[in-house]
Amino acid sequence: MFKLPDPSTPLNEVRRKIGAPLLDWSPRSEALSPREEIRAELTKGVTLTLDKITNTARLFQHEGEQVVIYIKDHTGTMARRNLTTSDLLAEPDKCRRVHLMECGTIEEMRSRGRFERYVVTNRRDNKYEISVIDEHGDVDNVDALLRPCINCLKALNYDDYNELRRAEQKAVRAAFDVEAFFENFTTFFADRPSRWAHEDRASDYIAGWESLSKRTRAARNWACEDCGVNLSAIEHRKYLHVHHKNHVKGDNSPGNLEVLCALCHKRKPDHGQMFVSPKAREIIEQQRRR
Repeated sequence: MFKLPDPSTPLNEVRRKIGAPLLDWSPRSEALSPREEIRAELTKGVTLTLDKITNTARLFQHEGEQVVIYIKDHTGTMARRNLTTSDLLAEPDKCRRVHLMECGTIEEMRSRGRFERYVVTNRRDNKYEISVIDEHGDVDNVDALLRPCINCLKALNYDDYNELRRAEQKAVRAAFDVEAFFENFTTFFADRPSRWAHEDRASDYIAGWESLSKRTRAARNWACEDCGVNLSAIEHRKYLHVHHKNHVKGDNSPGNLEVLCALCHKRKPDHGQMFVSPKAREIIEQQRRR
């Protein structure tokens, strides 16, 4: 491996002779762009009050990036309910919820003027840093699996949540994948104006979009209309999207809806910013070969 020379060496030789402080030089990678810095910051978690968070079609965003929010501090919950850290890590339902959108719970928080500090994040591993009380009575931070807010799932009718029986709803909550959620709604957060000059219809997704999307994909046999890949297996369906051809999210006429795999969707105009995980890419390409 080629090693870059240290440009500070000659200068340090002179500085050493005159007793001046030595220079500490190390090569640096290219600086992150402002957008990359925001994403890196969000991955770690940003603490904000509710008034700092905006929404697009009631989904949360911060600095143009799709995010979810939650209350990091679990110490009060632990004290009130006599819970240990092990309890929270073993039973996610005992933890606070992750909010996906401006649901009734958040609306109530806003209306009551409660300024509890929320943590905003775009982590995609379904785990979130929470503050807990350790066995010595000190506050510590740990990563824990958190469930999505029930009111959010109802408002989105996520995976036909409102049509399911109670046991099935519980299974949806347990299987919720935040990466798939972000992928389904990526096109909300393109770096472009939220409305187009030629729009004459509503710019937001309709209520019950998840159900309509599912019906549309099923009607087209769970196959991408561009590359033909079949993603009918239940575990693969989340990698199949419904694209609005004219970019108007409120125009859900059949001719405007196009069923595409995530990779083909990303290639559409103004969709290059879409995030497609390595896992999704691998599965789609594997199914294409089949």
